[in-house]
Amino acid sequence: MPASTWWLGRHGEPPSQREVAEHAGMDAVTASQVARAVEAEQLITREQEQHDIRMPSCASKPSAVRTSG
Repeated sequence: MPASTWWLGRHGEPPSQREVAEHAGMDAVTASQVARAVEAEQLITREQEQHDIRMPSCASKPSAVRTSG
């Protein structure tokens, strides 16, 4: 998930969790569970979108890029 988050967000706005899930081939429930676990490991950050709190955006942290690369 950190690699997908980085890949999708490398040229602009952080991708939504849904976009990351689709890119990684996960369903929404699995993506949410994985995102919470990866966020707890401090490899990504998630922020609630004001227009839809059910769809947080995700951003990879520099440490995740070094780990994934």
